Amino acid sequence: MQTDLLSTPGKTTRRLLLQFLLPLLVVNVAVVLVFVSSLNQRRQQEADHDLANFRTIMGTTLAENIAQEARLLGALANAIQHDQEMRDAFVRHNRAALQKHSTRLFADLKARHGVQFLHLTDPELVTVFRGHQPELYGDIIYRHTNLVAARTGQPAFGAEIGTMGEFSLRYVTPWPDTDGRLLGYLELGSEMGNLLDSMQHRLNVPLYVFINKQFLGRELWEASMRELGRSPQWDRFKHMVLAFPDKVDLPAELNSRLSAIHEWEKSDEITMNSATYRIVPLPLQDAGGRTVGTIIALQDITLHNALAQRTMWVGSLATLLMSGLLMGFFYWRVKKIAAELEHKEQVLLQLASHDGLTGLLNHKSFYTLLIEEVERAQRYHTPLSLLLLDLDRFKKINDKYGHLAGDKVLKEVSTLLLHYARTVDKVCRYGGEEIAVILPGIDLAEALQVAERLRAILQKHRITLPDGQDIGVTASIGVATLVDAIKSAQDLTDAADRALYNAKHTGRNRVSHLPQNIQ
Repeated sequence: MQTDLLSTPGKTTRRLLLQFLLPLLVVNVAVVLVFVSSLNQRRQQEADHDLANFRTIMGTTLAENIAQEARLLGALANAIQHDQEMRDAFVRHNRAALQKHSTRLFADLKARHGVQFLHLTDPELVTVFRGHQPELYGDIIYRHTNLVAARTGQPAFGAEIGTMGEFSLRYVTPWPDTDGRLLGYLELGSEMGNLLDSMQHRLNVPLYVFINKQFLGRELWEASMRELGRSPQWDRFKHMVLAFPDKVDLPAELNSRLSAIHEWEKSDEITMNSATYRIVPLPLQDAGGRTVGTIIALQDITLHNALAQRTMWVGSLATLLMSGLLMGFFYWRVKKIAAELEHKEQVLLQLASHDGLTGLLNHKSFYTLLIEEVERAQRYHTPLSLLLLDLDRFKKINDKYGHLAGDKVLKEVSTLLLHYARTVDKVCRYGGEEIAVILPGIDLAEALQVAERLRAILQKHRITLPDGQDIGVTASIGVATLVDAIKSAQDLTDAADRALYNAKHTGRNRVSHLPQNIQ
């Protein structure tokens, strides 16, 4: 009897363990397995979603940069077409006069705006003059942008592979005579390198651009690379050449991975120096819609993966120890993830609408706001003016004091303009050292006063550079006002740009407004 009494507690414990704890343990293990499986699936979905979003952002950023660069080339082309000496030389197909007049102009365009190509063709697309290679003429140009401009009679632009194998952005526009007769076509081109540098900076990831060899000729491509001061490496990869950046040693892991495949359609991951990167490919298309290569982005996902891994272990442990708090845990996790996503969306919104250096509204926001203000002014018949401000000789500041000094000047000038702007005014970074100020409710007389006041403020202001030097800056300001002859945001921008051009070329450090019949 004593023996039975002593053995009963052991039997009860084993029975309870078998009847309750074991099934509960099995259920908990099953819950953990389901949770882990669900979490891994969710992680994969988030990764796919992030990848799709990043690819979309890459494509959008590339398109925006191309459009922005094309607008710049269009403005430069418009200025060239208004040059009477260039027009007269083009009418006469006088290559000597064209070369004499364009040498300094082309050098200035190349230095200030990265223009690499200046090309004039007759109405039949036969080359009349190349500013970058004056000795070559007489050939016929059948590139897509030239054919589109010839077919539509409108400007055309896009990225294309040239006769020498160079990949560049080209802008082609018809050049009419004063009586409307077609003289031919003006083409400006800039290397994609500058555009891709800007894209790389905006995305904050390293980018590598590859061109398929099937679209290139080895000899011409190598000759083009040497002419541009680069080292051609045709045999580096089997099916493609590295077009950007031109002077870089690829990480060994990436070089090995890229050498083993022909084309990239799916994302992949590699580990380098204890960090994990996602290889994000984006097809690279030319102006004609052909896929001529691939843009590869290396997205650092080390922290993202570490966070996901830690979340899985914490979640699994919490499920085993506190199964009763599972719903609360999920609620906390979802709320935290939602907060992180909301924070990321706010950051992306800020990056999408504001310039990262100056904090001003960016170029895209400028056009959106200007269109809204033009529509509002036309609807309520209220005045609207636009100032386009350009810092004088800004390149010399960069060259003499360095780009950090140039950045300091841009930021301090932007802060100064924001300080003196009204609440309703919109101060935007138009591009480079150009700043646009939208002035709702301001007519021409008031706008000229505002512009002159800002010009005088900037002239008096002194800026202390990072090295302690104290310098002054001046600005040229173009003023335009919404009038009957100016009916759209683009018209208003063009008028201000022409006024700015006039201010720059009549002495700088001044305010200019072109009469309505000139605008």
